[in-house]
Amino acid sequence: MDEMGNGDVDDRRPMPVRAAMEASQPEGEDQGSLIRQFHDPGTKQDWVAKVSGRSNSGVLPLRVIPLLELNFSKADATDVPLRRAICQGESLDELDDPGLLSLLRSSRPFESKGLKDGPAKKDRRNRRGPRR
Repeated sequence: MDEMGNGDVDDRRPMPVRAAMEASQPEGEDQGSLIRQFHDPGTKQDWVAKVSGRSNSGVLPLRVIPLLELNFSKADATDVPLRRAICQGESLDELDDPGLLSLLRSSRPFESKGLKDGPAKKDRRNRRGPRR
């Protein structure tokens, strides 16, 4: 009990990063469940969803939610991600085509850090003036 008499303080600790990282690669998962193609009837385009990351969110030990990071690319250029989304789930197989389409429509543009054509870097000069 804590000094306020509110039960065990340890049950409110956030998940350690190491635990989330260890949970990010489930054993026995084949490559086929990491990539899936689907069709967008609105734009009449085929898209590919690819699992690009996994994590867990929540408080150990019982309140943990698995998360997937998905990258979306056009079916004819699967190596060029255009959109990114995060959703709840352990596998891409849990999502049906309408679910993937909904995630695509609510996704954000894919931004790769470190690209030369990316956004301009902040001006890091000393704003007080030159050094003496």
